Amino acid sequence: MFSEPLTDPEERAYMLLQWASRAPLAPFNAELAAEGFYTRIQKERSDDAIKAEDAAKPFESSSELKAFRELERVGQITQAEYFSPSKAAQGIYTSTLKDYRNTSRQGRSQVVLRRVALYVLRWLRLLVGL
Repeated sequence: MFSEPLTDPEERAYMLLQWASRAPLAPFNAELAAEGFYTRIQKERSDDAIKAEDAAKPFESSSELKAFRELERVGQITQAEYFSPSKAAQGIYTSTLKDYRNTSRQGRSQVVLRRVALYVLRWLRLLVGL
């Protein structure tokens, strides 16, 4: 029935289909194999299984990977730097992002304070008539 089972993709696909089937399959058909039937069916079956697995367990990035990507987006990490699992295990990316956000908040609050001070000075000048 099979010449060299591991060399012909159609025969391999047929064997996988036969192994996964709950009911016996019809004997191997060379005409169907020539049309790529077995590999097409096996690919569809495999793709459906992968889609079902992905739907059951959606991918979630780790908090460290999210922090790394945010640091990259804001320019704190360059495209030349790669994500390091050892740094992620130490929480480096989330702590760096936290520090960056705290620093940028402080910078923004200082800008706001300067604007308020200038606004108050203008009003004082107007009131005093300077």
